[in-house]
Amino acid sequence: MNVLKTAKETILTYDFSDDAWEDLGEGQYYDGKYVINYETMDKECLAASLHYFIESNLKRVKNGEDVPLGSSKIGGIPHLPKTWNRPENLEFYAQLNIEDFKHYDLEDLFPEKGILYLFIADDEPEYSNILFYDGPFDQLELKANTNEPSSGGSPYQLTFIPKAIFCVEEDDYGFYAETDELIPSDLEEQLASLLKCKFTSDDPNYRISGRPKFWQSEDIGYDDNDQPEESNKKAPEKNENRVLFFQGSFGEGNIHFWADKEQLKKGILDAAYVTYSGT
Repeated sequence: MNVLKTAKETILTYDFSDDAWEDLGEGQYYDGKYVINYETMDKECLAASLHYFIESNLKRVKNGEDVPLGSSKIGGIPHLPKTWNRPENLEFYAQLNIEDFKHYDLEDLFPEKGILYLFIADDEPEYSNILFYDGPFDQLELKANTNEPSSGGSPYQLTFIPKAIFCVEEDDYGFYAETDELIPSDLEEQLASLLKCKFTSDDPNYRISGRPKFWQSEDIGYDDNDQPEESNKKAPEKNENRVLFFQGSFGEGNIHFWADKEQLKKGILDAAYVTYSGT
């Protein structure tokens, strides 16, 4: 059992009081179950709503050449192997050095090392190309578009922080409930110790893994009676093996980079793809 499963089992075996969620407003959790106050909130719902993620913080760099080769970054010019060509008709979005965040990879989704390169169309991000490289860094070099040698703008270098969140919305505006509204302090301490991270109620745009941020409830959906419909294909079904390995901002929403779980661990990205959700 991995650490995240152990944390969820800890929730399921905890002795909550009868009125534990009496003050919690309406909301929903990731699998599409609608929660109406404490009447339908239960341990199973709470455990299912627990998500661990690795927040990706952006630090703007004025000169892209100052970013060490192979570092995790958003934008700018990619550090590609000398023998590679840039994907045609696509813009560079990000590169992720796995060693920068592997020690936070509790679910062991990623290889031990390597770089993930994310390329997307600048107007339709679903058109994408996702590449993986695990060779020596001395073979990397800046590779701008041949027809736009100065393209890329100033990049943002990435740093990573592990966090956890309960994806239970406490109102109609998509704000997540604070942990003190959901769980007793001693349980939060147990979970934080297990996961080796801090809990948050903020859902960041840039992060690795966790629950993807959807802006039009594509992952939940409601019928005319405000009841959840079958899951939208933009969110993974329970029997699917795909995982969200990165989320970032795009336009007025977010893009989600998906991969098959077993293939991602091996650095195989042939079936990886992108979805977009915006306001």
